[in-house]
Amino acid sequence: MQGLFLLANQAHLSDPAYLLTSESEGLRSIRLGAVRNEPGCMEPEIRSSDLFGLSINALRHSEANIQSSVSTTGLTAEEACQLIYYAGRSDRNKVTAIFDFMPSVATNLQESTSGNFILVFSSWP
Repeated sequence: MQGLFLLANQAHLSDPAYLLTSESEGLRSIRLGAVRNEPGCMEPEIRSSDLFGLSINALRHSEANIQSSVSTTGLTAEEACQLIYYAGRSDRNKVTAIFDFMPSVATNLQESTSGNFILVFSSWP
C-alpha cells in the first residue's frame, strides 16, 4: 500500500485498529478537518497519484442524496469537485473512479436529478 492516501477520513466512521494496521503498511490517513481547512494541501498528493477514487458516501447526504449510506457529515459537493479537479489535472493519473452512487435511493425525480448533477459536474472537463 505504498503511497496510498485516505482523504477526508472521519474518525467516528473508521475502525481505529484498521487505520493503525494500514498505517504501518504505508496508508496515510488525512482527516476531514484537514481537508476542509486546507484543501489545497491535498493537491500535490492527488496530482502525483496514478489512481484517484471518490466514494459518494464521503459527501454529506444533503449534498449527494444518491449514496448508499446516510451521513450528515462529510465533504461538500464543492470540496469533492475540487479534489476531482486536482485528479483530472494530473499528468500521472491514469484512473479516476466515482463509486457508491445509487440513484435508486432518491425518493423522487428532483432528488435523483440533484444527486446526478454532482456526478456530471465533478467529471466535466
